[in-house]
Amino acid sequence: MGGVAVNVFVTVGTTAFDPLVEAVDRGGHAGHALLQIGDGEYVPANARWFRFEPGIRRHVEAADVVVCHAGAGSVFGLLESGIVPLVVPNTVRRDKHQLEIARWLTRNRYAVVAMDPMDVNATLDGFPAARERCVPFAERRFFEQATLNRLVRARMGIDG
Repeated sequence: MGGVAVNVFVTVGTTAFDPLVEAVDRGGHAGHALLQIGDGEYVPANARWFRFEPGIRRHVEAADVVVCHAGAGSVFGLLESGIVPLVVPNTVRRDKHQLEIARWLTRNRYAVVAMDPMDVNATLDGFPAARERCVPFAERRFFEQATLNRLVRARMGIDG
């Protein structure tokens, strides 16, 4: 990213995503990265890291770039907060739904996407320009708690 040190926060959610963690840890941004590694086996040697914390909001807010897996909760939580993340689908998982989310994000230009963890460092280098090509996320909120509560209450016959 132009030789300027940026704070990078990587979150993999609750499952392992060792290829992403290892790629960032071995790349040129490791010295300015904080990695949330979940239950992964790879333990970073160069970047700061932790497995789990009750909330990661403070890390997200302190970061210049947030790198995340393509899990719906992580991705839509960031987008709804106005953050353009660098998304890397976790294809280590048996189900491949993260590939579909990553393709949707790319098609709609809501996020910067690296389809392979091996591309994450090069994508970080070009992140500022790539982020400029993204469009604001304007979809309906993914986490519609009030709507969900109303539907559940109606289905259960509970007065709302």
